[in-house]
Amino acid sequence: MANEFKIKNGLIISGTLPTAPTEDTVLVIDSNGVVKTKEAAATSGTSGSSGSSGTSGSSGSSGTSGSSGSSGTSGSSGSSGTSGSSGSSGTSGSSGTSGSSGSSGTSGSSGSSGTSGSSGTSGSSGSSGTSGSSGSSGTSGSSGSSGTSGSSGSSGTSGSSGTSGSSGTSGSSGSSGSSGSSGTSGSPSYTAIWKYNSGNGALPGVGEFSLSSAWGSISAGSTDLAIREVSYNPSGVNWSTLFSNLNANASVTLISKTSTARLAIQGFNNIADEGNYRLFTNMVAFQKTGTTPSNGEEFYLDFGSQNGSSGSSGSSGSSGTSGSSGSSGSSGSSGTSGSSGSSGTSGSSGSSGTSGSSGSSGSSGSSGTSGSSGSSGTSGSSGSSGSSGSSGTSGSSGSSGTSGSSGSSGSSGSSGTSGSATITNLGNNRVLTSTGVQGEANAEANLQFNGSTLTVTGGLTVTGNTVLGNAATDTIQFQGKIDGDIISEASGNTLGDTTNPWEIIANTVKANLTTGVDNSVVIKDADGFLKTDEIDSRVWGSSLVDKTGTPANNELAVFTDADTIGGTAGRLTFDGSELNLTGIFNADEKNFDIPHPTKEGWRLRYSVMEGPERGVYVRGKVTGNGIITLPDYWKDLVYEDSISVQLTAIGKSRAHHVVDVNTSTITVGCTFGSTNAYYHVYAERKADTPLEVEYEKK
Repeated sequence: MANEFKIKNGLIISGTLPTAPTEDTVLVIDSNGVVKTKEAAATSGTSGSSGSSGTSGSSGSSGTSGSSGSSGTSGSSGSSGTSGSSGSSGTSGSSGTSGSSGSSGTSGSSGSSGTSGSSGTSGSSGSSGTSGSSGSSGTSGSSGSSGTSGSSGSSGTSGSSGTSGSSGTSGSSGSSGSSGSSGTSGSPSYTAIWKYNSGNGALPGVGEFSLSSAWGSISAGSTDLAIREVSYNPSGVNWSTLFSNLNANASVTLISKTSTARLAIQGFNNIADEGNYRLFTNMVAFQKTGTTPSNGEEFYLDFGSQNGSSGSSGSSGSSGTSGSSGSSGSSGSSGTSGSSGSSGTSGSSGSSGTSGSSGSSGSSGSSGTSGSSGSSGTSGSSGSSGSSGSSGTSGSSGSSGTSGSSGSSGSSGSSGTSGSATITNLGNNRVLTSTGVQGEANAEANLQFNGSTLTVTGGLTVTGNTVLGNAATDTIQFQGKIDGDIISEASGNTLGDTTNPWEIIANTVKANLTTGVDNSVVIKDADGFLKTDEIDSRVWGSSLVDKTGTPANNELAVFTDADTIGGTAGRLTFDGSELNLTGIFNADEKNFDIPHPTKEGWRLRYSVMEGPERGVYVRGKVTGNGIITLPDYWKDLVYEDSISVQLTAIGKSRAHHVVDVNTSTITVGCTFGSTNAYYHVYAERKADTPLEVEYEKK
């Protein structure tokens, strides 16, 4: 049903609720349990003028009502509004004349008050103002119960639906979920691990296999497979017995342990025993999947179709969850709806809502003016107050007494006769000193004072405490020699400071330094102070070493005598990672020691091959024209007559021999079949002096 909202427990709200409901909008539930809106009776209009209530507002338009139920009794009317303010009172009557005051003196008793005059008649009251607003009307009595609604007419038959539009194209299916993990395969017939040697046609080392073609160029009928008889894992296990039992129809499956690389081979042209490895020539058919493996990558090798059936496959893993379906296409437009049937007749209207509150009563009119009051009666005469006595005149102030006369001053003594002095050696700023003769003074040329500076030319002897200067900015100059001790009055006094230090030239410096221990020396610390510190006691003996020469960076130091070390003139250097020696290196044992390549936490140690010569070698594989090309520097590196060659046939037995030898090439011949062999070429390295194999200890 359009515009229906179904709420918990089956309640249905039908239709569109009004967006701006009024106070008279209510929700009703019809007999089918459907909630609908309905307008209640409108609120009453405002009451008219005071007294009678205002006429009720017109009721909102209803749909055609059924017969109304009987109205309930109206409630009692609300209390009337407050009366308007009273009119102003009339003017009061004039007061009666006051009695004359009695003569002052002692107050007589108050006369009795006269009777008040009768009040004037009140003025007529003014016309009443409009009444104040009426109180709210009482609630209307409950309306009678609503009549039963008429039964709804049967709905018309719906028109036939239009044809559905064609469905939109289905969305693309979501990606399939990842497949579940495969079950564990049954145990293979023969399984071990070999490492892939990526060199084309390379001789497989221990635990290795190789192909005669690159992994990406494998082809049926031409690619060979070479497998070492000893596997990588299990380590040291020789599978020669297994290989001997294989025939050309055997299948070999190579499965990478670390990547997706996989090669399944079905049948070979031949299987040949090459000594320590087997050569599977010209694979008949193969299936290759996954990535290209790297050199040294580990592979499981499964030799099937030869010894026993394969184990049963494990149960497949559960399939991954399917991807989400694509979105459906849009539905076609619906056909037009058939016309609705005629509505049934409406049921009788429910009871009317409560009446609206009555309008407010009008304000009361102002009261009329009050009549003038009657004149007051005359007051009784008050007794006269007594007059106050006049204040007496103030007496005249007495005259001040006369001050006593001051005593007479004593007579001044007679002035002495004025003396005179004779000053010799007159000069400006000279200080006078006594000559020892009465009436004489000498102006000293070597003692002058200009008002701020006292200048003494000659010696100065000061007895007692002396203060020179009164501020840090004052300057005191000494030009001459100090004949005596300069003693600090108290500890902690300093000569100079860090900004203006003294430079002292002395034959002997005595310092009261902190107490030290043996091997204490005086040092200058970072603050510039002399202090004691400890020194290695060997500095006083002969066990310390000195250096000789001019060692360079990275040179290792060696002792040149019992207490002298020096450099090695560049013949022995170490830069932190590489040790270089120019000269002869003798050792009891020469090893290399590295982290183990396959065992975690282990190390691998190999020792150097030894012999009675300075041997060098090259090795490799010779085929085709039988020419072994030696390194171009061998002509200056080795003695030509020291060259020897060792040849090992590859595959079937062949008679290889050396045709020619020089420091550039070696020519190899083959009596039976084509040349196909491994070679080792040895020679002695040239040196200034031959190797002294046996010698007498010095």
